[in-house]
Amino acid sequence: MAEEWRFFGCTLQDVHSKLGSPCLATLLNGKVYSGYLYSVDPETHTVLILLRQNQERAESTGPPDVGSPWTMVAIRQHALRSWECSDDAGDDRLGLAEMDVFAHIALKLDDPAEMEARKDRLVAMLRAKRIPVETTADDAAVHILGSAHVRPPYVPMTVDCANAVVRERVKGMVQQLG
Repeated sequence: MAEEWRFFGCTLQDVHSKLGSPCLATLLNGKVYSGYLYSVDPETHTVLILLRQNQERAESTGPPDVGSPWTMVAIRQHALRSWECSDDAGDDRLGLAEMDVFAHIALKLDDPAEMEARKDRLVAMLRAKRIPVETTADDAAVHILGSAHVRPPYVPMTVDCANAVVRERVKGMVQQLG
């Protein structure tokens, strides 16, 4: 019988359930990376961690900032002394789409024209659904129903709203932007 695949005691299902969770990787040379689990390659056992650029061991700084520079680090298992990943990250957990945005895979965060076009698409989509929207040239945020606010780069993580139901619905609509 074939031996089950393992990465620091985790099965493939365990790794899949932890994608987007905060993790900590300590290298044999003592260097420590703290970020979010993006993936583990099952063939090479390379762990991909999304982190802020030039960030080594980071103290808890709250939720990630979309505007800060992010990078991806790839670490082969043979170079790891230890690897830990949160089982229950709660609000600190990132979705794949959000991580792709941070890694500049799906969206050009540094392109002002793309951000303006994304804002225009969001406003047009909301108006097509007959949802009241307020926006001005001097305010980058899109204000919805006077209670929800979507800030650049107009991704689900940048939706602010005190009402959890409204916040989740707006996040769903923002997710549709792609």
